[in-house]
Amino acid sequence: MVLSEKKPYLSVVVSMPKGVVHGPDLDMRISFFLRDMKTYLPGLIGLTIFFVYYIIVWARVGRDPEKKALFPRYKPPADCSPAFARFLMTMGYDRTAFTSAILNLAAKGIIRILRHNSSYIVENRTDDLRRLSPEELVLHYAFFEGRRGETSASGRKELDAILIHRAYRKHRKYLKSAVGNQFFTRNTRYMVPGIIISIIVAAVNAEIVDIDGSYIKQLFALGLWTLFAGYITRFLSRKRAFELKKPSKAVYLLLLFPPALYSIAVVLSHSMDVFDIRQFMFLLPLFIMMTAHAVFFFLLRAPTIPGRKALDEIEGFKTYLSAVEGDKLDRMTPPEKTPAVFQSYLPYALALGVENRWSEGFTGEIDEAYTLPPLDLFLTSISRLLSR
Repeated sequence: MVLSEKKPYLSVVVSMPKGVVHGPDLDMRISFFLRDMKTYLPGLIGLTIFFVYYIIVWARVGRDPEKKALFPRYKPPADCSPAFARFLMTMGYDRTAFTSAILNLAAKGIIRILRHNSSYIVENRTDDLRRLSPEELVLHYAFFEGRRGETSASGRKELDAILIHRAYRKHRKYLKSAVGNQFFTRNTRYMVPGIIISIIVAAVNAEIVDIDGSYIKQLFALGLWTLFAGYITRFLSRKRAFELKKPSKAVYLLLLFPPALYSIAVVLSHSMDVFDIRQFMFLLPLFIMMTAHAVFFFLLRAPTIPGRKALDEIEGFKTYLSAVEGDKLDRMTPPEKTPAVFQSYLPYALALGVENRWSEGFTGEIDEAYTLPPLDLFLTSISRLLSR
């Protein structure tokens, strides 16, 4: 065969029957795998150090103090409001804590919540603010104070989005300052070494797999763009853009279209790169460590000794609120079922997540003395206002 300049290469294909060349056995496969993984050994060691550190820290500071035997309590712990109980149980502040605080004011007769068309009006029912607790004063001032801080003369305010957000921020700030580190600690300072270790492991792993520096810059830019697109989407959802009519809806959609289109294009392009073994071996440990940071952020939170004591008392009261079935309730010899008991403890039941169980035990017992708004409608209204 004569080779020309146009065809300078000669290809020879050789075929052999199956079985002439024996494939590697299990021992050889394991040996080949260990030989190939030797390159990634420094990254694996770093990943192991990362998890060992977090496990040791969790064992030292993240484990909850031991619980004591729980006994039913027929009254809430002293100086423990529904929102305070919720804050301790969840180790954070949420809409349920805020709503339970409003209902507690209404249950005590400090305010009155009235239905007005599709919204609610809050009405002041007390002139003696000296009998209010500091937490109750925060909400009362948030609802009824004027522009200069004086109490509103009308004593009636519509629960609109502005009023709800103002009261929500002030109440959350007060609870966080009141609880402080006395009842639980987040231990976030222990995450700083973990973040440093993860950065070092990611840098070593990038050097091992020979990742181009431009690829890391692209990942960083993609993360920033994802945050930006998320904020835009959140803004549009809070504005309820998709429920608006034209032309406002068109304006919002034009704002959303460029970041959404770019994000989809970038994600699709990077998803193809994941099939490259180098990118895969770099992204997999990075994804594992980022997930571990999020998991240990919650695992490292732990109640203190006073916090554990308060939680045991709250759990005892929750046992009573949730044990509303017939003979089980009779064996506990609780207080007499009256509309006053139901109304005063309903905010606690809501805060502790047993409002349905608490309400079931009072079927047919509620009469005209009940003054709180319908719970499901009120929760929906508050959530709608807070989402704006």
